[in-house]
Amino acid sequence: MEYEERLAPAIPRVWTDGMNGIRADLREWLRRASEGSQGWVPYRFELSFGLAARARPTADASSVIEPVAVLNGALLRGSIDLVERRMDGVLRVTDHKTGKARVDDDAVVNGGATLQPVLYAMAAERLLAAPVASGRLYYCTADGDFTERVIELNETSRASAGSALSIIGGAIDAGFLPAAL
Repeated sequence: MEYEERLAPAIPRVWTDGMNGIRADLREWLRRASEGSQGWVPYRFELSFGLAARARPTADASSVIEPVAVLNGALLRGSIDLVERRMDGVLRVTDHKTGKARVDDDAVVNGGATLQPVLYAMAAERLLAAPVASGRLYYCTADGDFTERVIELNETSRASAGSALSIIGGAIDAGFLPAAL
């Protein structure tokens, strides 16, 4: 009720429809999560690193205030939505998305536009000192058709992320960051 009073638009139906959409997405997301775990079980939630200024009581106990070095000295700050673990101790990193799935099935870093799954997987590997199988984008709404994009953490994905970070680092060093087309 408090949020409705503060945030609701002038037309009550817009609020009601929006809330019903969120409820439907949440129910479907939970239904799917309970059916198909494929051996993955939740292990860490909101695992953050390098976010001292945004420390929250909801951050995982394994969170750290320092950024994590991932590749080529690049320091990463962020918050991993979900880390799952299999019985063999291998981890999988998931970032939940609410929009349409705009990343191709076979993408690795998507020309540098989709670095999060690989970089967050490497950050989890460092933070939790455990092998990470993959990074995953999970589109957890009807808009995203409840689809996932899984990017294996392997030599190819590490090299692709390293290449993207080198290009970004070079652009920063040169003081030239062109607008994306």
